[in-house]
Amino acid sequence: MKRLYCWFESLLFADAGQTVAEYALVLLVVAAIAVAFLLWAKQSGKLDSFFNAIFDKLVNSVDPNASPTPTP
Repeated sequence: MKRLYCWFESLLFADAGQTVAEYALVLLVVAAIAVAFLLWAKQSGKLDSFFNAIFDKLVNSVDPNASPTPTP
């Protein structure tokens, strides 16, 4: 009976370490792709223009003549 239990337990938990390793490899590949994309965007100047466009929109959306809100 003990041999059957050990065999069954080995079937259930044999993949636990392999699954963790697979997740780690997937995360490494995703991180490598993200770094490659960011390096490309930085070298092409697209990253700077993207952030400049966002900053310009934020600055232009603020009303310079807005009155401060009264405090109670």
